[in-house]
Amino acid sequence: MAKDKYTFILDLIESKKLNPSQKEQILRLSALEMKKEGGKIDERLNTIEGRLNKLGDNLKVNKKYDRQKHSDKSKNEVSLDILKDSGTTYGKVNVQNDSENHLILHTPNKTVELLKYFTSNDKNLKYSTHSWEYGKFSEYDHFMETIQKEWKGISEDLKKQKNRLHAKISNFLFNEKLGVKDGKYYNSWGDKKLKFGWASPELKEFMISGAMKDPFNCPIPERIKSIEKESNLFYFKDYVAVFKNEIEIREDSNALKKIINSLWEEELSYDFHVKSDNVEGISFYTDVALFKESLKLIFRSFKSRPEFPNIRIKAEKKENSVLIRLTQIESKCRRNIDDPKIISPNGGDLDTIIKSLNGLADFSISATFQDNINYRVNFLASDSMVNHIETIENIDGFTYELKFYL
Repeated sequence: MAKDKYTFILDLIESKKLNPSQKEQILRLSALEMKKEGGKIDERLNTIEGRLNKLGDNLKVNKKYDRQKHSDKSKNEVSLDILKDSGTTYGKVNVQNDSENHLILHTPNKTVELLKYFTSNDKNLKYSTHSWEYGKFSEYDHFMETIQKEWKGISEDLKKQKNRLHAKISNFLFNEKLGVKDGKYYNSWGDKKLKFGWASPELKEFMISGAMKDPFNCPIPERIKSIEKESNLFYFKDYVAVFKNEIEIREDSNALKKIINSLWEEELSYDFHVKSDNVEGISFYTDVALFKESLKLIFRSFKSRPEFPNIRIKAEKKENSVLIRLTQIESKCRRNIDDPKIISPNGGDLDTIIKSLNGLADFSISATFQDNINYRVNFLASDSMVNHIETIENIDGFTYELKFYL
């Protein structure tokens, strides 16, 4: 990097025309430009960084740049043209965003792996939601002992992944006190707070009352029906159907489309126009209740900006994942990219969504921010190579992105 260009950058840093995010970009651009010209860069980078820190931005830079990393284009590189002052331009260079901060690495695919125990042919837990094969289990107690053993092998892993999901499944399978009050509240499971499950004494009595009885045909006892808020649940198979729809968005019931349409009516009303693309025939494992709660908060954020009534929701299915994008067309972010409420939310709806989806789905937002630059902010990621903040080229409006694994 020639001396005049280096001096120009120092002068530019002192300019009050730049916001903190642009100053950080200049720091990264400077490192790349100096690297192109070879030689030692630490002293000059330290000077640039020192000037920035004096201005209160407290930026950090990784001075150990790998030559191959910056010579090849990657998904995180974009073309920027910000080295301008009074019409002087030093050209476009590729910038890689090395932002760190508050990206959470998690393993949603592990949650999917555990939930597949309820459909895998080689797992006994499958038969808690599917008809028993002839001779598979000699009696009710044999079945319960078998699934307890299998559950023990995955219980702690699932609890670490998503404690609320673990509690729902555990209560459905093993809580003997469902429908019994514990203080002010009844013991129950799931979003609908149902009060009958595999360990309910009436189910056991039904099974031992005659040979070859089908547990799914067990009638729901009157003591439970009298306290349940849900109607049309007459047999245990009805409860099992509810359970299956609480751990998986199911394509056979068009669950994703139904959830979207329900939230459109309940949260937005028809003053908003919601266009859905490819949301039919989609299925993936998750905690459906937490997924719906997250979507509800997203819809409420749309409702807070009625001047942008057009909403687009698109699902993109790939070999191992489903990406759901929810966009409020032409809406922009009112905040700066370095606003703590954006890069490190603590409290509020965005923080709630992050906590709800942790262990279930990768999560990010994309928008045009106050500096008129398009950014993607990744909050939850399963790929350690993903950056917390990325600069992107095109965006149609403020977008929430949820990626579920198959």
